[in-house]
Amino acid sequence: MKNDFNSKVWELILELNKNFYSNSFDKQSAIIITTAKKNALLSEIKPQFVFVERFSKENAQRFFYHKISLIRIASISESDFEKIQIISKGNPALIELIIGLSLRFEFSNIWHSFCNYPINLELVEADQVFGFLFDLAWEQILSELHRKILMILSLFPFSISIDPIAEILQISKEKVTKCLNDLYSFTFADMEFDDNFAMWEVNSRYKRISYLRLVQDAALSKFIKGGFVNYFVCLPEKYSDSLMPKQAEIENLILAIELAIKMKKWNFVLEHSDSINRFFWKSGYWPERLYVNRLLLEASRQTKNDLIRARILVQDLGFTFLRFEDLLRAEQYVKVGLTMFKNIRDATGEALATRHLAKVSLLMGEYEHLKPDLNWADYFQIARELYTESIKIRQKLASQDSDQKIAIADLKLDFGRLCWLWGRKCEKYGRATNDSQMVLDAKRLYNESISVTKEGIELFEEFKVLRGISKAYGNYGNAYKELAYPIQISW
Repeated sequence: MKNDFNSKVWELILELNKNFYSNSFDKQSAIIITTAKKNALLSEIKPQFVFVERFSKENAQRFFYHKISLIRIASISESDFEKIQIISKGNPALIELIIGLSLRFEFSNIWHSFCNYPINLELVEADQVFGFLFDLAWEQILSELHRKILMILSLFPFSISIDPIAEILQISKEKVTKCLNDLYSFTFADMEFDDNFAMWEVNSRYKRISYLRLVQDAALSKFIKGGFVNYFVCLPEKYSDSLMPKQAEIENLILAIELAIKMKKWNFVLEHSDSINRFFWKSGYWPERLYVNRLLLEASRQTKNDLIRARILVQDLGFTFLRFEDLLRAEQYVKVGLTMFKNIRDATGEALATRHLAKVSLLMGEYEHLKPDLNWADYFQIARELYTESIKIRQKLASQDSDQKIAIADLKLDFGRLCWLWGRKCEKYGRATNDSQMVLDAKRLYNESISVTKEGIELFEEFKVLRGISKAYGNYGNAYKELAYPIQISW
């Protein structure tokens, strides 16, 4: 960490800033000159900046004069530098904070308050000074609305846009914007990409000091956290499948779910579990989805909601691990979920869990992830039995629910794919070992694949499900391709 700029670096900073300064105090001038804040412009000009904890007295003076030349503040002048140097000890973040607060508070009052502060000026550390200035602003400058918005920025580690702040506090976006601009000019708030705001994190110490002071107001903290949870847990319902969320929204949603669990708002978060899962699934955040589903699983345990718990185990965790082809973990989750579905007599859930276990067995046979005393043919046979069982359960339900027929059609296609993969494996090993029976079994399995796929197509055509029809013709293609080459046995 460098303690000071050399003259060449300082001149470079001044030169770079010429293109961005205006007559008013704005974001760009604040960020680039201090080198402590973030801005998109930095990525364009690509200067090599470092965080600076202390200027020499000469450069601190140059920095101070430069700042007040940009901002017209009646209560502060060049003659005040020596006092500001005593308070800040050359720390640029503190210099800027003092200047920002002087926009609304007479600098003479800041100096008087500091002189009466019960600490030794010679020993005072930068974070103690920041704490003093923060308390001064909190008690004498910031309105209740400023405090609430500052608490939102301090309590949560990720940046946040104007919309959720307005909804959390139930006020207009115009009021939020005005308050954020105030906090911005005081240098408490920082604006990041996509018009998101965050606590100005010059370094972690400052943010920690702000946070510790803010959380002392337990009632306000609880109110803010509750509003944050309510907004972000419901956020997925506002998104259409065509919209991609911002990274900060994903991070805030995860944080909101964590907070909801800690605040024991288990039923609330479970009410939105379907939309949350769809949100993570459609936006491609699958690892995050696994983490969130473990949180939802804990909520279902706390509420003793076995139905939702079984669904999370099978539909969410089990299925996601199945898509990752983490077969042992998928099997573990789905088996627990299947047991729960059976215990609560949920036949639809039982059919789905059985289907997933069939897919696990199919993939174990295809990839030959073998357990002791089982070969690939055993896995394919287990998959056949499980698919058959799942179809039987769905057929019983279909008498009362016609939608079950589409699920049956999907299972028929799964069964058809099983027969095709099984046939390929038989043909591969049959030809390798000159086993004519295995080669003939392959032909029988290819034909079975075509037959059962045809049954699936008929159901999809009955309900005009184009997705299923197109998938079925893919099954046809796979099986017919294998049969297109005559099976000749020459041994």
